[in-house]
Amino acid sequence: MIITKGNPNKFGRYIFVEVGEWRESFDYVGSGTLKGRAITETTYDSYGNMVLRTVSDKTKKDNEFYTREIIRAEIRVINMDTVLVQNIKVFNNKLTLTWDFNLAVLNYKEMLSDRLKNKIKVGKETWYDDNGKLTKSYDYKYEDKIKGR
Repeated sequence: MIITKGNPNKFGRYIFVEVGEWRESFDYVGSGTLKGRAITETTYDSYGNMVLRTVSDKTKKDNEFYTREIIRAEIRVINMDTVLVQNIKVFNNKLTLTWDFNLAVLNYKEMLSDRLKNKIKVGKETWYDDNGKLTKSYDYKYEDKIKGR
């Protein structure tokens, strides 16, 4: 979807907003040789917010695709503010969770590409080693983030 900001007859700007379901696939190449293929499947709501995304890939050696990243979003109330929270999970090549964190989309009701939204980390961010053992954790205080933006 393309929307305009300002008067398009007087050099207003056009903004591209992704909505609905999108599927992208591409090959990745190194030194002129095919190394693998990746597939990204993303669903956006009517405001351009990413509500579901799965990134999978397979190397030239793999027989099947493996999930590398999952993003799921939900509306939450945090300290009486309603925000869209995107939970991001990243996996290594052994399919083990290596990173888990949340982003609050502050302007989720504004029609704008998800890449251009104002986001802050909220809740717990955790890192894991290649075997899935917790190595580090950090809690983000929503109130502190809002005051500091």
